[in-house]
Amino acid sequence: DFRTLALGLARQQAEHASGPDRIRHLHRLVAMDPLDESASGSLAAALVQAGRRDEAYRVVAQAERHMRSTGLQPGPILRMSLRDSVASPRAIETTAPEPPSR
Repeated sequence: DFRTLALGLARQQAEHASGPDRIRHLHRLVAMDPLDESASGSLAAALVQAGRRDEAYRVVAQAERHMRSTGLQPGPILRMSLRDSVASPRAIETTAPEPPSR
């Protein structure tokens, strides 16, 4: 159906974009499917990377409200996004996984 095609296209555009374009495409994807925890988490992460922590926090809070209003519980993606949106940049750097050694 049309909605499925539109969501797939929005997801593909977000995956292949970077910087402000990625944020714009992720905003569109979240608007199309506010219960998509992965899209909300990706948007929050992109906003944190862009230094827009307050906006990232609002995205996560809104996603949690949408989920709870339908009886769903937010999963680990949103919990991690919330943690990252309120943590200091130094805290996020120290919790990031180490690259594999060669």
